[in-house]
Order: sequence, then structure tokens, then C-alpha cells
Amino acid sequence: MRGKSFVPAILLIFALLLGPHRAFAGVGSYNTWYDRGKLIASFSLDYFRSLGFSPVPEDLVLITNAAYAQIYGESTHAVVDGFSDVLGVKRGKGSLIEVHSSSWAPLWSALFDKKSGYCVYIELAEGSGANHLTIKISAERIDADYVISHVGEWTEKQANKVFGGNEFRIISIANAVAEGAPELAVRAFEFHDHYCPGVTSGIIMALYLLEHFPPRNGSGYFIHGVDPWCKEDAFLTILNATPGKKQYAVYYPSDDDRAQRTDEGRDASTIAYRQREDGSWEGVVLSFSWGDPTCPGSGRSLDRMLCMDLWYLDRLDRPEEFVKVIKQFELPSGITPQDWARPGVDPLKELGLAR
Repeated sequence: MRGKSFVPAILLIFALLLGPHRAFAGVGSYNTWYDRGKLIASFSLDYFRSLGFSPVPEDLVLITNAAYAQIYGESTHAVVDGFSDVLGVKRGKGSLIEVHSSSWAPLWSALFDKKSGYCVYIELAEGSGANHLTIKISAERIDADYVISHVGEWTEKQANKVFGGNEFRIISIANAVAEGAPELAVRAFEFHDHYCPGVTSGIIMALYLLEHFPPRNGSGYFIHGVDPWCKEDAFLTILNATPGKKQYAVYYPSDDDRAQRTDEGRDASTIAYRQREDGSWEGVVLSFSWGDPTCPGSGRSLDRMLCMDLWYLDRLDRPEEFVKVIKQFELPSGITPQDWARPGVDPLKELGLAR
């Protein structure tokens, strides 16, 4: 890779300028992390120049877990403002992607240049000594065509954690954004923390509900995952149906539970309820039929997952191709979706879709 000699210099400058971490409070903490955001952004651009590229703001996508990650108990949210001011990346432009993570995860940023296909990754973490930071920096080409055609190389890079273990989440999100993923989809895989076919199925099912089973009087939905997978996180974000608002439930079926399902109910994965104007409830039982894209690889290989991601992304406007209504129904008078989500109750059995 071009510009390898630049890495030691960048590490040295970071060590000198960032130095030992000391606790700040209030405004001082904001200023410290804001300045670090500007510094990280500036050095990311310098790294691109060392590789022979001059990215323009229109081609940049910044992916980060800032605000979620905390360093020595401090919020890192101000880093985002530093990124934005230096790079021109914005939420409204779809070029600033904030990925959900745990608070104890290292702070990381991945600056992707859509034109060159390269990504500069910088990670800050708590050091082994008190109040010190450790720094990881790398640059790799991650555009979909390159990754799919060099999957052996990238499989090794994944194993070596060239992006600190964030390889798939960065590659999947960067390529989806470069392909013009709509904002509601971006919100879903920000929350899910990566973009995979599983969360795409939830995006497609949520879009199907909004078009063919829209909420009445703005009351929203109650969603019950009776065969939960990554799709659940898309429902949470797109439909704003959450357990905390008593609008979401999941049921993890055992093999015996599945064996009790009728032929008609075998593929049931999600029940969506909406409330009528008179207070009664109606619902639909949905299944999802996986498409058959011509993709390389097998199983959960990087090339296959990335290819499928982009194949589904191009079909978000055709949810009817993948979603089937197994049954439409009305709840008995006085019964709510929460009643069918209680322990020991199988809603599919109540609907005659399980024995």
C-alpha cells in the first residue's frame, strides 16, 4: 500500500498531541473532545493525501460510534462536531453515520472516500496505564467490487482485525450509503450496528406494513416477533414500536414449538397489530421469502453477505416480492396484543396456526 512510511509519523504526532488523557468536566470536556475530533479528521485527510488521493467533501462518508463510546467515563459526542466542521459531513447530507455501540467500546472513526474506495480507520481506546490513550490507525480499500473480487485477502484482514473488529460493519454500511441507501434504512442499520440481509428483511417488512397495513389515527403498531432475527431492530427504528412503550414483544420458539405449527403457520415470523378508531385491534401474520441473488461465496462469507446487502438494497421499493400475508384477523373483544404476548400464550395457536 502506498504511503506506509506515513503511519509511524502519524502515530508519533498523535502521541505527542493527544498525550496522556486527563479527566475534564463540563465545557472543558466538550472542548477537549471537539479538538480531538478535528485532529482525527485532519489526519484522516492527510493520510488520504499520503496515499495519493485528494477526496472532496461530496465523496466522503464518516462512520463512527462517537457519542456511544466513553473514554475514562467521558462522553465523546463532541468528536462528532469536530468531524463535521473539518470534513463537511452532515446528518442531512447522509454522510455522517453514527453507529450504535456499547459505552465501553473503543472510540473509532472510519472515513470512506467513495471515489477511491479507500477508508482511513482511527481508533482511540483506554490505555494500560492510568489516563493514557492507545491509538490504532489503518487504511484499506473497501469498495464492494474490490472486496468481493479480493475476498481471500479480506478474509485474512478480518481475522487480523485491521479495523479493530469493525470490518464488516464498516464495509457493509459504507457501501450501502455509497449506493444511496434511504435514510430510514440507514437509521435501521445504525441501530443494528451493521448492515446485513437479516436487518434488510426487517426494513422490507416494515415498508410493506407502512404501505399495505398503515397505522390508524397515528396510534402506531404493536409488533410481535414469533421467529425473531435481525429484522427486529428494523421494526424498532422504522416503526417506533419499542418494548419500553409496550409496543413490542418477541417469542423464541423451541424446536417442539415449531413442530406444532401448521403447514400454513410454518413460515410465520412476525405479527403486526394496529388499533382501530373504536379501540379494537386487528392484525396480520407475515412471512418473509428470501430472494435468490446470484452472489459468490456461501453461508456468511464476506463476499456473499456484501453482495446480498446490495442486491436487497436495490429492491427496497418492491416489498411485495418478499413479504406474504399468512393471515389477517381481528382480536376478540376486550383482548389486546399484550394479552397474547404474555408468558405461556402462543399467539399462533390462538390464530389456529399451531396445534
